[in-house]
Amino acid sequence: RDMAAARPVTRGAELARAGIPVAMVIGGVDEDVPCDENGIPFANDFMRAGGKLFLRIKPECAHHPHSLEDVSELCGFLCGK
Repeated sequence: RDMAAARPVTRGAELARAGIPVAMVIGGVDEDVPCDENGIPFANDFMRAGGKLFLRIKPECAHHPHSLEDVSELCGFLCGK
């Protein structure tokens, strides 16, 4: 199997076409998983394909913590509100 095709960053359109909503919280200065190489290309492909996306970029955050101070918007997204 082609390993590049198996990388999640390349599968945004596929998930969107399958109707799978995606929630992403990204660290803007993440050096382990750089957002410009991973999250942003995924999100762009996903949205172009009509996917339902919750995206929050924490500009000063690195790879951790994977959280939001206020989760109410995320909860609303997950509950379909």
